[in-house]
Amino acid sequence: MSLFSSTHNLPRWSPRLLPVEGEERSLLVQAAERQRECPVEQLEAIDLPHIQEKIQSALWKGSGAVRILGLGGLDEDVMRRAYALLASCIGTPIDSYGRQYDVVDRGKDYRKEAIPVSQTAAETAFHTDSSSRWMNPSVVGLLCIRPALEGGLSMVSPAWKAEEQLRRKRPELLRLLQEDYVRDVVTPGVEKERIWLNRFPIFSRGPQGLVFRYMRYWIEKGHQRIGEELSLDQIEAMDLLDQELAQNSVHFAMGPGEIVFLDNHRVAHNRSAFVDNPTAPRLLVRMWMSGAPSSS
Repeated sequence: MSLFSSTHNLPRWSPRLLPVEGEERSLLVQAAERQRECPVEQLEAIDLPHIQEKIQSALWKGSGAVRILGLGGLDEDVMRRAYALLASCIGTPIDSYGRQYDVVDRGKDYRKEAIPVSQTAAETAFHTDSSSRWMNPSVVGLLCIRPALEGGLSMVSPAWKAEEQLRRKRPELLRLLQEDYVRDVVTPGVEKERIWLNRFPIFSRGPQGLVFRYMRYWIEKGHQRIGEELSLDQIEAMDLLDQELAQNSVHFAMGPGEIVFLDNHRVAHNRSAFVDNPTAPRLLVRMWMSGAPSSS
């Protein structure tokens, strides 16, 4: 049975599957158990050179996405600390929402109040994390503690592939996506009155290459708030981008103990709407990291 739940033929692109096993798994679990009473912000890092190289290679040189398996069966405190220790192999944690942010349905509606979609059970649409010009995580991590009763499938898609296809099919629309767009802001620490300054492109280039930053709802909301309508061509460009991201995507169900790390500059992610088990609601744990590919 395939690990992927897409009903389409699998594209050539897919996240790297990386089992944690053998001596490195033992070292990781032992360190997490030894520090189970320690706050995740104060964990003593451990040396995991082989898995560190594999994670970094997948993120910076490979697909930009990695699924880490093999930590199921641990209790939640140990699982969270093992996750934090693995994240420390990638970069420096960003604490805007706290070191580990629980992604759980809080019974709210992001279309009625300024809250992250992560606090709802709705589908998120393909996006990258953070709508703030001043906060752009390099890596997003997600740990599954409990899956949903129904739905909640994870979806990932290579933004670099969407860019290539847009350049080939409709270069004039790609150029529109390289212009600045206003975003509404829900990221903590960003003043609402600065929204008119919160402009940046969907596709741009940085020192390490592509920088993709997208969540369509917050772009539409931002332009509404400042009274600056999107043009029909801009809407068509985002429609085509959404189509490309969906066509190139891979869907999978995360199980307890599974971790996903994503290059937040090259890979978009999404999740389907879900229904919770009232006695054991869906719980994922998000981490943001700053960092950059090694120059070596």
